[in-house]
Amino acid sequence: MNALKEELNSEIESEIIKLDSKLNRLIASSKKYSIIRLIIFLTAVILFLGLYLNNYKTAAVISASILIIIFIFLMINHNKVEASIKKFKIFIQIKKEELARSNLVWDNIPELDYNFTANPSDLEQDLNITEKNGLLQLIYTGVSLEGINKLREWLSSNKLNKEIILIRQKIIRDLIKQKRFWEKLQLVTRLSIKKSLLKIEISEWLTKTINKKGLKLYTIFLSFLCIINLIVFAGFLFGILPAYYYQFLMIYIFFYFAGFKYIKDIQGVAEFLYDEIRKFSSIFGFIENYNYGKSEILKNELEVFLSNNISPTKTLNKVNLSIEILNLRANPFIWFLISVLVPIDYLLSIKIEKFKNTIKTVFPLWLETWYKLEAYCSLAEFAYLNPDYNFAEFNESENLIETQKIGHPLINPNKKISNNFIINNNSITNIITGSNMSGKSTFLRTIGINILLAHSGSVVNAERFIVSNFNIYSCIKVSDSVVDGISYFYSEVKRLKKILSEIKENKCKSLILIDEIYKGTNNIERLKGSKALIKHLAKEEIFSVISTHDLELVQIANEINYVKNYHFREVIEQNKMTFDYRLLEGPCPTTNALEIMKIEGLPI
Repeated sequence: MNALKEELNSEIESEIIKLDSKLNRLIASSKKYSIIRLIIFLTAVILFLGLYLNNYKTAAVISASILIIIFIFLMINHNKVEASIKKFKIFIQIKKEELARSNLVWDNIPELDYNFTANPSDLEQDLNITEKNGLLQLIYTGVSLEGINKLREWLSSNKLNKEIILIRQKIIRDLIKQKRFWEKLQLVTRLSIKKSLLKIEISEWLTKTINKKGLKLYTIFLSFLCIINLIVFAGFLFGILPAYYYQFLMIYIFFYFAGFKYIKDIQGVAEFLYDEIRKFSSIFGFIENYNYGKSEILKNELEVFLSNNISPTKTLNKVNLSIEILNLRANPFIWFLISVLVPIDYLLSIKIEKFKNTIKTVFPLWLETWYKLEAYCSLAEFAYLNPDYNFAEFNESENLIETQKIGHPLINPNKKISNNFIINNNSITNIITGSNMSGKSTFLRTIGINILLAHSGSVVNAERFIVSNFNIYSCIKVSDSVVDGISYFYSEVKRLKKILSEIKENKCKSLILIDEIYKGTNNIERLKGSKALIKHLAKEEIFSVISTHDLELVQIANEINYVKNYHFREVIEQNKMTFDYRLLEGPCPTTNALEIMKIEGLPI
């Protein structure tokens, strides 16, 4: 682990200790409030009863009133302390997750409550993007399903779009400096939303069309009846009009329920809107009102929240009052009295429909911006927690990948080995040989996962990473299928055929990562097929990195141009095998299969 990472970890640990100390003080304060409140309550009851029973009724009322006021004051302050305790607990959890992400302690990194196994792409499977303990789990810190899908889309993007990626890099660079912002956004989000990867019900409601034609006219008619009803009742009270009030009331009630089609869904709408608006009022309000200082890039990205056209806070708070009133429906008696005085259900239905029309266009924009912000903040935290990582550079002048000290972001920092590597027009085909467990497959994934990080606009696990524009394909994790009756070899052939077809169709520069080429068949046919494929890739100028056990394949460098050999090696001493995982140029000079058998006591 390098010095920058150690310093960062030390800083986070120090923050956790300070937060824990404050939390303990708050918990102690909460316990004191509980005891004092209990004492005040019991004192009020005893004092009131003692004075009242001894005929000091005025003194009993006054003393009890004073103690009740004190009790309410203590209760308000106690609630504030409890709210602070909740915030501190969540914030401490956020900091502990930061530390876990920094050190790859997977047990303390939240799993994604989402099933990616239904339709993962070949790249996602091969490069450990969506699986448990994969790249998405490591990076994503948000709560929305759409946010994680946004990040997944960025990380699985194949072809490089330089302009979009450079914009993302600028936003992430800016966010790295805004640590306070993305940490507070996480805190506000987790306080507002209890369940992660939430379903946005309000989005479905906005797109759902309900015929409310005639609602306004009917509400005017009911309001007119209501006014007449009140006039008749007032006239009856003052002896001006005869007692026709009940007749008019029954007419009003009849028409109130006759228009039920206009208000039949209002209670259900109010219940889910109440929960949804509470969530988004806090989150959107925080985004809208945060002081971004001179961060113009971030302000531009959040323009939909910061423009003066429609304020999320004011818009959501306005309808929130209407929903609070609708919640009085829980008390039928009170609601009946209000309905007699005013056609409340109809007026609130108009209010909610107006709200719906107001936000129908802008709310999806708020959501989409929030989803992107969750993805951006996740990548910014990833960059912050890995100060030795760097942003990729993009070179369109020649075909290349040039890396210095490239490593795999899913390998523990204490065990990670970095390597230098280059692919250009002089090394279109790159063959990596080496013994079992020497690091060939991991190195292929190292190249691939860093390319995808670069395509997302993220930092990459390299001291320097220069990449040009090409599509990336992989054939690393291939499995047979008992259900479909497909062998491992046939699966591999189908995968490679699919890749070559896509490359031919797309007609663009491409890089293929192939692990243990044709390992599912016998030695003779494997060697012949491998040579044929490599020659085809070289002829079509399709860049490739291919790992293999077949040492005979390294001889192909003598048959065709632009082939470069690399290898990993092992050291065996006193029946112990060790690997340094260093990528070296040239063919592998050793093998270890027989030695492994010998070490494990098998006959050879």
